[in-house]
Amino acid sequence: MANGLFLCLSKRFSYSCYRIFSINIFLLGLSACTSLGVKFEIDYADRDSLNFTGPGSATGIMLDGVMDGAGVAIGIAIDQGIAKDISNNILRHDPKFDFRDLLRQKLNRSSISGLESIKIQTYGFKSAPGKDLVSAWLKLDVVKNGTAFHINYPDDFADIRTEKFVKIKENASIAVELLIHAIDEVIKRKLVNSNHNSD
Repeated sequence: MANGLFLCLSKRFSYSCYRIFSINIFLLGLSACTSLGVKFEIDYADRDSLNFTGPGSATGIMLDGVMDGAGVAIGIAIDQGIAKDISNNILRHDPKFDFRDLLRQKLNRSSISGLESIKIQTYGFKSAPGKDLVSAWLKLDVVKNGTAFHINYPDDFADIRTEKFVKIKENASIAVELLIHAIDEVIKRKLVNSNHNSD
């Protein structure tokens, strides 16, 4: 009977050791995968606020000649006011919205080898060709495989998506969707593809 009890305890001990060993191997593998994962830095180069350039700039240029140089400043103020309205609307829709976090999430889901850092110079919206149309606007400084380069959406892209200005200003979901589309295009055409020359 003692031998049987000893054999039973030995089997249980062996099984417990096996489980502990298996868990340790799993955790070690998980740690290795994490350490081998793609790591990159991403941050704002300067301001983290949304930008807009559009009707204000054009108005400022027209007023500049008759306002002794003050027209451009007025135009900039108009565009800054529009940018603030769009940003506030997005934050009402999603109080936790942060463009850097959105970009990071998109990058983490993509297979981009050699990505080292991204500095967000500008994000927001700008006027596009057409009646009252705007596109997303991204200016990024990137370091990939030891090479530094600049990405400017939409200027570096042949095909861009646009929306009516009033929709971007009043509908936060449409505004964010336009930013997401721009990020997807940047990743697909400029980051996943090692060729980062302009289209």
